[in-house]
Amino acid sequence: MTESLTIAAIGWTGSVLVVMSLMQSNLRRLRVLSLVASVLHGVFNIVLGIGPGIALNIALAAINGYHLIAGYTPDRTLTVTLPGIWRRSRMAGRVRLARSQ
Repeated sequence: MTESLTIAAIGWTGSVLVVMSLMQSNLRRLRVLSLVASVLHGVFNIVLGIGPGIALNIALAAINGYHLIAGYTPDRTLTVTLPGIWRRSRMAGRVRLARSQ
């Protein structure tokens, strides 16, 4: 009985964190809450043996973790050139669109 309540509490906590993360205006806070929710839901799905849920939450945790680490590095510069139209540069968290030459 106690084990099933613990499992249910993990699942409900993960669900509440998903809802809370979607209400955030701060992108970093959204990513952190979503990462924690993905980990909790992953544990919940592992205990219940739900394969698709496990795969989904591993993918979501990896995406959120990547964006938390790589997306907030101050010296990071990313430049993407779309076919002859726009160049998108991102440096220190700012995105700038400019005409390609």
